[in-house]
Amino acid sequence: MKPTRISRRVLCAVFLVSFASTLVGCWQPRQVKVSGRVTFADGTPLTYGQVCFSDGYYLGRGDLDENGEYELRIFRKNDGIPPGVYQAYITCAIRLEADDSRASRGNPGLAKLVMLIDRQYMTERTSGWVCEV
Repeated sequence: MKPTRISRRVLCAVFLVSFASTLVGCWQPRQVKVSGRVTFADGTPLTYGQVCFSDGYYLGRGDLDENGEYELRIFRKNDGIPPGVYQAYITCAIRLEADDSRASRGNPGLAKLVMLIDRQYMTERTSGWVCEV
């Protein structure tokens, strides 16, 4: 008996779904837990910002805590990043401070942004930090 066009389409659709699910199941890269601490030269921790590791495809990020410590993640908290060579940099290393010099006649001063690190370390192209995981 000759198959009909409908059965050929169904067979093709089943094959494509099976093939796609096989590829998705095989694509789980090994993740490596990465953590660290960011300090200034005098040893005080950088407590504002986010550490980023980028290889052009993956972007691992970790928020700095009150001790300057971080744990990288890609999708979920503490899931790590795949092994490889990464450019590291720090983003959002800024803090708001009151600017009393702008206060006038009883109005409180406006807040100003204070950058905590040099701009050089805020992008992967200029930081100069290369890390192998």
